[in-house]
Amino acid sequence: MTLVESVQSAAPPMPAQHSVTYLADITANSGTALKGIVLGIVGTALIILIVVKVFAAFAEEKYARMITLFLAGCVVAWLVYFPDTAITVMKNIGTSIGSGT
Repeated sequence: MTLVESVQSAAPPMPAQHSVTYLADITANSGTALKGIVLGIVGTALIILIVVKVFAAFAEEKYARMITLFLAGCVVAWLVYFPDTAITVMKNIGTSIGSGT
Protein backbone atom coordinates (compact mmCIF):
# COMPACT_ATOMS: atom_id res chain seq x y z
CA MET A 1 0.00 0.00 0.00
CA THR A 2 1.44 3.35 -1.00
CA LEU A 3 1.34 6.52 1.02
CA VAL A 4 -1.39 8.01 -1.21
CA GLU A 5 -3.59 4.93 -0.89
CA SER A 6 -3.22 4.90 2.89
CA VAL A 7 -4.17 8.58 3.11
CA GLN A 8 -7.17 8.10 0.82
CA SER A 9 -8.42 5.10 2.78
CA ALA A 10 -8.06 6.99 6.08
CA ALA A 11 -9.87 10.08 4.79
CA PRO A 12 -13.39 10.64 6.13
CA PRO A 13 -16.25 10.02 3.70
CA MET A 14 -17.35 12.96 1.62
CA PRO A 15 -20.52 14.70 2.87
CA ALA A 16 -23.73 14.31 0.92
CA GLN A 17 -24.46 16.95 -1.67
CA HIS A 18 -26.83 19.64 -0.49
CA SER A 19 -29.46 21.02 -2.78
CA VAL A 20 -29.43 24.81 -3.07
CA THR A 21 -32.29 26.69 -4.68
CA TYR A 22 -31.40 30.10 -6.05
CA LEU A 23 -34.03 32.74 -6.71
CA ALA A 24 -33.15 32.56 -10.41
CA ASP A 25 -34.05 28.84 -10.43
CA ILE A 26 -37.62 29.39 -9.25
CA THR A 27 -40.19 28.92 -11.99
CA ALA A 28 -43.97 28.82 -12.10
CA ASN A 29 -43.83 25.07 -11.40
CA SER A 30 -41.75 25.39 -8.23
CA GLY A 31 -44.30 26.98 -5.90
CA THR A 32 -43.26 24.82 -2.96
CA ALA A 33 -39.73 26.21 -3.03
CA LEU A 34 -41.07 29.75 -3.28
CA LYS A 35 -43.39 29.11 -0.31
CA GLY A 36 -40.45 27.92 1.78
CA ILE A 37 -38.33 30.91 0.83
CA VAL A 38 -41.07 33.45 1.58
CA LEU A 39 -42.02 31.79 4.88
CA GLY A 40 -38.37 31.69 5.90
CA ILE A 41 -37.74 35.35 5.14
CA VAL A 42 -40.97 36.67 6.66
CA GLY A 43 -40.72 34.38 9.67
CA THR A 44 -37.14 35.35 10.39
CA ALA A 45 -38.04 39.03 10.15
CA LEU A 46 -40.95 38.57 12.58
CA ILE A 47 -38.82 36.61 15.03
CA ILE A 48 -36.10 39.29 14.94
CA LEU A 49 -38.76 41.95 15.64
CA ILE A 50 -40.13 39.92 18.57
CA VAL A 51 -36.63 39.37 20.00
CA VAL A 52 -35.96 43.13 19.89
CA LYS A 53 -39.27 43.77 21.67
CA VAL A 54 -38.42 41.11 24.30
CA PHE A 55 -35.11 42.83 25.05
CA ALA A 56 -36.88 46.20 25.26
CA ALA A 57 -39.42 44.73 27.70
CA PHE A 58 -36.57 43.26 29.75
CA ALA A 59 -34.85 46.64 29.86
CA GLU A 60 -38.06 48.28 31.10
CA GLU A 61 -38.52 45.46 33.66
CA LYS A 62 -41.89 44.47 32.18
CA TYR A 63 -41.52 40.77 32.76
CA ALA A 64 -45.11 39.78 31.99
CA ARG A 65 -44.85 41.47 28.58
CA MET A 66 -41.51 39.77 28.00
CA ILE A 67 -43.00 36.32 28.68
CA THR A 68 -46.01 37.08 26.47
CA LEU A 69 -43.78 38.17 23.60
CA PHE A 70 -41.59 35.09 24.04
CA LEU A 71 -44.61 32.80 23.82
CA ALA A 72 -45.87 34.70 20.77
CA GLY A 73 -42.44 34.22 19.19
CA CYS A 74 -42.68 30.48 19.81
CA VAL A 75 -46.06 30.38 18.06
CA VAL A 76 -44.73 32.41 15.12
CA ALA A 77 -41.71 30.11 14.80
CA TRP A 78 -43.98 27.05 14.86
CA LEU A 79 -46.28 28.50 12.19
CA VAL A 80 -43.39 29.57 9.95
CA TYR A 81 -40.99 26.66 10.21
CA PHE A 82 -43.55 23.84 10.54
CA PRO A 83 -46.57 25.09 8.54
CA ASP A 84 -47.94 21.66 7.62
CA THR A 85 -47.95 20.49 11.24
CA ALA A 86 -49.51 23.77 12.37
CA ILE A 87 -52.29 23.49 9.81
CA THR A 88 -53.03 19.90 10.83
CA VAL A 89 -53.19 20.80 14.53
CA MET A 90 -55.44 23.81 13.85
CA LYS A 91 -57.78 21.67 11.72
CA ASN A 92 -57.98 19.09 14.50
CA ILE A 93 -58.76 21.79 17.08
CA GLY A 94 -61.47 23.22 14.80
CA THR A 95 -62.96 19.78 14.30
CA SER A 96 -62.98 19.17 18.06
CA ILE A 97 -64.71 22.50 18.72
CA GLY A 98 -67.21 21.94 15.92
CA SER A 99 -68.13 18.44 17.00
CA GLY A 100 -68.52 19.41 20.66
CA THR A 101 -66.02 16.88 22.04
